[in-house]
Amino acid sequence: FKLQVKALDLGTLDTTKPEGRTDVYLRATLNEFTPIEIQGWATPIAAKPDFALAIRVQELQLPPLSPYTLRAAGLNIESGSLKLDADASANAGALSGVLRLNVGDLAVQSASAEEAARVEQTIGLPVGAAIGLIQGDDGRIRLDIPLSGDLTSPSFDFGDAIGQAVTNVLKGAVLA
Repeated sequence: FKLQVKALDLGTLDTTKPEGRTDVYLRATLNEFTPIEIQGWATPIAAKPDFALAIRVQELQLPPLSPYTLRAAGLNIESGSLKLDADASANAGALSGVLRLNVGDLAVQSASAEEAARVEQTIGLPVGAAIGLIQGDDGRIRLDIPLSGDLTSPSFDFGDAIGQAVTNVLKGAVLA
């Protein structure tokens, strides 16, 4: 991945006031075609993290993420693009927020029959059927995924938290 930073603005960072807020703004482009924008504030040197951030990603092409989805879920992404809006905050390390995903033209393939069976057991039906259930009439997948957790916990992992939330959304779609 190649990230080109177009604008970066960090507010005052005062090490004598670790609880002081620092304004944050980033505008960048990923792989020449994917605009990314992050804005908000953070207390980067506080004992427990506090922040409020809004993140926007437009038209991220998903196939380059296949090595990660293959390792994490046994799925190879053949096509698709993602628009992401996220609003996240932390108060004394307690994370809350939501990821709003809008995925178009998604096509995935299981790495093996064993992986397909494992994913099916996790979500309760084959991947293709799960995707079909959550796709709208226009073929796009729109998901709101809640974020929560304790950022100060040594066992906290963003990947695990998001993976569990996506699994819960898929299970909810199956039950609905």
